[in-house]
Amino acid sequence: MHQETTTRPSAVPIRSGIVTLSGYGIKVAVDRRHLSVSDGIGRQRRAGRFAKATSRIKRLVVIAQTGFVTLEALRWLHDAKAAFVQLNHDGSILTASIGGLDDARLRRAQALIPMTEHRLAIAREILEAKLKGQLAVLDSFGLEGGSRVRAAIALLDRAGRMDRVLIAEAQAAEAYWDAWAGVPVTFAQRDRVPDHWRAFGARRSPLTLAPRNAGNPLNAILNYLYTLLEVETRIALIGRGLDPGLALFHCDEANRQSLAADVMESVRPHVDAFVLNLARTRTFSAKDFAETREGACRLASPLAQELAPTMTTWAKLAAPYAEAVARHVARLAKSGLGMEAPIRTAGGDRARVKVRVRPIAAPVAPKAVRSVPIATAANACRSCGAKLTIRKRLFCDQCLPDRREEAQLSTVVSFRSAGPAKIAAMREAGHDPTTTPEAQRRRASTASKQRKAIAAWRDDGSLDRVDFRRDILPKLQGLPVRLIAEAMGASTSHGSKVRSGLLVPHKRHWKALLTTVRAK
Repeated sequence: MHQETTTRPSAVPIRSGIVTLSGYGIKVAVDRRHLSVSDGIGRQRRAGRFAKATSRIKRLVVIAQTGFVTLEALRWLHDAKAAFVQLNHDGSILTASIGGLDDARLRRAQALIPMTEHRLAIAREILEAKLKGQLAVLDSFGLEGGSRVRAAIALLDRAGRMDRVLIAEAQAAEAYWDAWAGVPVTFAQRDRVPDHWRAFGARRSPLTLAPRNAGNPLNAILNYLYTLLEVETRIALIGRGLDPGLALFHCDEANRQSLAADVMESVRPHVDAFVLNLARTRTFSAKDFAETREGACRLASPLAQELAPTMTTWAKLAAPYAEAVARHVARLAKSGLGMEAPIRTAGGDRARVKVRVRPIAAPVAPKAVRSVPIATAANACRSCGAKLTIRKRLFCDQCLPDRREEAQLSTVVSFRSAGPAKIAAMREAGHDPTTTPEAQRRRASTASKQRKAIAAWRDDGSLDRVDFRRDILPKLQGLPVRLIAEAMGASTSHGSKVRSGLLVPHKRHWKALLTTVRAK
């Protein structure tokens, strides 16, 4: 008789308004007015149902290439004002369904921006924020290269042409990424990972000589978070009626959102601070990453899902700069410069362009203490790499006892080395603590008790066939020194000598030792 086994899927979480799906056989549909989603690999499936009024979904991020999304689901997301984003496994954007302001007059003015003085003003505003953010990251995390970045900022302040501005940005970038070269990445001790995964190395991938197709974990995390930042920047620009593909200082290229690449430059240092803080405080597992056949490093689905909720933070940081660019474009559109007629802003014009008069405060400088925390960060055990449920833990329940015993042994070793050295120093100074009347009295008392105990003990013959080194000593190797010492009523140093085989205890202690071994 065939017995069918089923596995109940776990729930798809929603964190900070972000729902992330990955794996194979993705399903996004509408079931009885609820958004029904499903993802996973094999039997490890997840499912979720979200109501439009209560779920408050802002983004649906799909990191997969197989499955389906119904037209009804896209309409559901549009009505909920939620963006649908599909990412490739290498972090590139495949699909982005984003709604926003549709005003051809703004796009026409945006196309004319590079031919006006607004271009230099916007570029300096964005790149100044980027360079100062990079300097704050270097100073906050104690990295070198701050003097070279300061020199680039001074060059940017003096630059009166666009090429000079870009030269200053390139000089700062070279110094900035050189300072990252030695940033370490901590993996569990039992994990076997490529050597070049254990440090940041270079920003350029050895496979492409460009940041794409990262060759190590930190660069892979940077690329993934930059992609999330690009998505949020595109959403901010489209929402303000701008075309994210018409660049200001990046080159216009096919299939690239060049204006989004311009605006997101100012927020990149915040992403960098987040990644540095992650590398400094977290132990990764080898299962957090995967290596392609070509040698590129990719984020595993659990880690990608864990980092996706940071999109809300990148959205808040990118919004002021997107608003600043929209303000420049709206002013140009109102002036009518280069166009047949300016945009009228009379009270009856419902589609008028709005110019924000109030100045926009830039985000705070990125620092280690201000880098974005992950609410669901799952640290890995430093010994075996297993995921930990408690963020402040360093080792799992299986490895913790062994690590505690190793720490105790290291403490005993350091104490042993420190004790004789201290006694030798005191003897050289003319004071021997082992020859004081109090020390002699204590040794005499202990020796008297041991002699009385030996004299009072009677051998009943039950241990005649027991050999200590053959029958007892091997079993003591798995016991802590403390338990061995307590069983004999001796000191920990005496117990350590017994367990190491340097000392054979009196026969009267053998039964107590065997009882302790059986109890454990």
